[in-house]
Amino acid sequence: MRLDQALDQAAQPISSAPAKLPQPISPSSSRSRRHGWHPISRRLRDAPAMIPSLRTLSVFTRSLLSRRTTRTVTSNPSFRPLLRAMTTSTPSPVLKQPVKLACVQLASGFDKAANLAHAREKVVEAARGGAKIVVLPECFNSPYGCDFFPTYAETLLPGPPSKEQSPSYHALSAMAAETGTFLIGGSIPEADPDPAAKKYYNTSLVFGPDGALLASHRKVHLFDIDIPGKITFRESDVLSPGNKITLVDLPGYGRIAVAICYDIRFPELATIAARRGCFALVYPGAFNLTTGPLHWRLQGQARAMDNQVYVALCSPARDPDPGAHYRAYGHSLVVDPMAQVVVEAAEAEAIVSWELDGAALEATRSGIPLYSQRRFDVYPDVSKGSIRFDEPGTPQ
Repeated sequence: MRLDQALDQAAQPISSAPAKLPQPISPSSSRSRRHGWHPISRRLRDAPAMIPSLRTLSVFTRSLLSRRTTRTVTSNPSFRPLLRAMTTSTPSPVLKQPVKLACVQLASGFDKAANLAHAREKVVEAARGGAKIVVLPECFNSPYGCDFFPTYAETLLPGPPSKEQSPSYHALSAMAAETGTFLIGGSIPEADPDPAAKKYYNTSLVFGPDGALLASHRKVHLFDIDIPGKITFRESDVLSPGNKITLVDLPGYGRIAVAICYDIRFPELATIAARRGCFALVYPGAFNLTTGPLHWRLQGQARAMDNQVYVALCSPARDPDPGAHYRAYGHSLVVDPMAQVVVEAAEAEAIVSWELDGAALEATRSGIPLYSQRRFDVYPDVSKGSIRFDEPGTPQ
């Protein structure tokens, strides 16, 4: 008898013959330790009368046997018993199979060629760790700042660009092909092909495992802020915005959305992406030392909580020099569909990874069924109507 049949049989009403319960994994085994086995399993085995519902045991046991978790750097284990108890082996309609995602928190300098070579080393390292989706930070190939965008900008159109036009494009394509990963290439400064236009964009390029370009995203919301006594920054002095939402289909897994840094503060973009079937929202970003401590984690958790999806935020490493022109906050992280930060880096270079699991998405959505409780008779559905998913004149 297969395990799933045994679990279903055990969940039937108790008859005169005692039900045969699946045997728990030994607490001393390596697998039980990996899954955080608790001594209560022994009491469940020896005292079935204490079990309030055999259906609960079926779900609990099934989730223990199917749950696979990987992580690096700092993780938060406090949520695992709740999520494990909720998780079943029901396939997710939005995530077809578990997939490991890695955020590469990279330190970049003024030498573009050195930045690209260093990025390759870290992407290879992440892939060797089992990641199939790898994310680089915002402006990974250059310093971040309005003074640097024009100097480091590359022409991506007409596509595909030559190596002379865009060494970063070709480096990212080669990294994806070499590692067989889906590579979200952080972002790079992009120049309009007409030099007289003097237009620049903050652009993310997404490549597939064969090295082909899958999508591009130009930062939609430009970072224009003025916090007195803290920070003033105006990307719009140099950059032009993109004009579309970017959804990317990853064959074999499902769909993700890609946006950049300040885009995360606009929940409409995330809500539309989630309702269009995305299992994860991916944001390369470079929050600073003012907004980072206030909102970096909070924004990631808010987008995950509202939409019951995974959220990945990938930052540059923090420059240790207090006098640096711009100091990123760091703290690249992954948030699960229950809005728990499951893994987070510190300030220095690091790779943080987590296995995204469709069962966790389904458990969250069945336990808190927002998707069936929304009142579109009271308020509008922002995922309907006039929405831009395409923009002429963007890298394809």
